[in-house]
Amino acid sequence: MKTKVLKAVGEYAMLTRGDCVIAAVSGGADSIAMLHCLLQLREQLGIALRACHVNHCLRGEESMRDEAFVRRICREWSIPLSVFRLSLERQRLAGESVETAARRCRYACLERCAGRFGGRIATAHTLSDSMETLFYNLMRGTGIKGLGGIPPVRGRIIRPLCLCTRAQVERYCGENSLSYVTDSTNLQDIYARNRIRHQLIPVVARLAPHSEKTIPRLMQTAREDSEYLEEMARQALQSSRMPGGICARRLQEMPAALRRRCAALLLQENGFTVSFERTQEVLQMLSAGHGRLEYAPGRYLSLRDGRVFCEERIEPEPAFCEPVRFSQGRAVVFAAGKRLEIQKVNYEFFKNLEKDSWMDLKNILDYDRITGTMQVRQRQAGDTIALAGRNGTKSLKKLFHEAGLSLAQRSRRLVLCDSEGPVWLEGFGVSRRAAIKEPPRVCLLVRVLKAHSDNENGI
Repeated sequence: MKTKVLKAVGEYAMLTRGDCVIAAVSGGADSIAMLHCLLQLREQLGIALRACHVNHCLRGEESMRDEAFVRRICREWSIPLSVFRLSLERQRLAGESVETAARRCRYACLERCAGRFGGRIATAHTLSDSMETLFYNLMRGTGIKGLGGIPPVRGRIIRPLCLCTRAQVERYCGENSLSYVTDSTNLQDIYARNRIRHQLIPVVARLAPHSEKTIPRLMQTAREDSEYLEEMARQALQSSRMPGGICARRLQEMPAALRRRCAALLLQENGFTVSFERTQEVLQMLSAGHGRLEYAPGRYLSLRDGRVFCEERIEPEPAFCEPVRFSQGRAVVFAAGKRLEIQKVNYEFFKNLEKDSWMDLKNILDYDRITGTMQVRQRQAGDTIALAGRNGTKSLKKLFHEAGLSLAQRSRRLVLCDSEGPVWLEGFGVSRRAAIKEPPRVCLLVRVLKAHSDNENGI
């Protein structure tokens, strides 16, 4: 078994000299064999070794027995040990199975331990576990990735026993007189994985005596193919990005193998759980050219105007329309959580801005070109503006769309108007009719600040 552990460590680049390894030890045969083997190879590998035991407190006295056993072994072998006790009733998520909650919390504890001491997390998953996972994935309906079984390395999690069968592990325990505990639930067929282990795997072994050699080849090939396709999909998705989302046309033109993976990546990068059904829904939305899929309360993956993007249901900003009143050459308006300052300045001030600050030039108006009274409000249906420095006139709706602004962002954008309509638009600048063309008597400098700030410039 030591030879296979050394082969796995080298073949999958699991460790480098100087690493600290946190061994996940349940007390069962697999984890005890792994801990003992790593202890024997510690100097050869050049590693520091620690152990971590997670007590899920699900089996009463048996759980406490396992914890006491691991404590005794680590004490006898002089291995530092961290122990976590969990209350799954309090930590279990809504709709989550006990098995899933236990796994999630167990890995969280291991990550916490590794974060404290640094290094890698070693779990005792064997080749037999990986084969069982392959059959489990097949029954659920899987792609190439699921055919890879349990990956030998995932982030900082390593599986040193990935080339060893369960029979080889138990033989190692016998040869080295290693005692271990047995989880009674592993003997019961109450979980799908146990039924695969006790009922399906023996049948496969009889029908295909060489399956322990041929199936690992399948899993290795599937992992390599899957990793390559995943990287291709990441590159394809990156090349399809556009302001405000992902180009739907580029996604739809991809080969099906990449398109499916890009759909899964879209779900993943926006924090949604990935499943075959959800991936299919995203693909159907791409085919339709429009749609909105709610995968978390108030959070959607949407396709609109040729873009795929994530959006949240946010209550629009309450309608506002505030008059602009000057006092000693300065007006201050509070709206949409912002502070809008409008200051009357002379032409010499404007000329200095022209030399030093192109950003503020977008926010300078000719006061002589303003007609009637001024007000600050939200965009209204039919609003248009001919921006200085650009050709043509556009609706504010089209400008916001081109900029990739969400509906919530649009409702918060400030619009400065006079009696003829918009003369300045937050983030876009001044209209041509209010821009400075000839030396005016008075200029207006517009600045957007946070409501609580007196000196932060905005555009």
